[in-house]
Amino acid sequence: MIWTERHRIPSYHADSQRRLTLPYLCGYLQEAAWHHAEALGVGYSHFQQQGIAWVLLRQRLEVRRWPLWGEEIRLETWPSEQEKLLVH
Repeated sequence: MIWTERHRIPSYHADSQRRLTLPYLCGYLQEAAWHHAEALGVGYSHFQQQGIAWVLLRQRLEVRRWPLWGEEIRLETWPSEQEKLLVH
């Protein structure tokens, strides 16, 4: 299952050349992964009573062109193979 989200880049997430900054891009991806985990039934709200949680371990970025302030970007997340309690 692929999860897709769209975000429009606000001015305060851009650098002096109007490009989206890497920390904000990574933040968008982490948020998308959070939403995806919740939709799959393995998010924080599903595990908090047990005292466990998921952690985003890796991010893979494919940027065809660096997004600019005001543009809309599409983010995709997907789970890959699972090993016991580790999904990567």
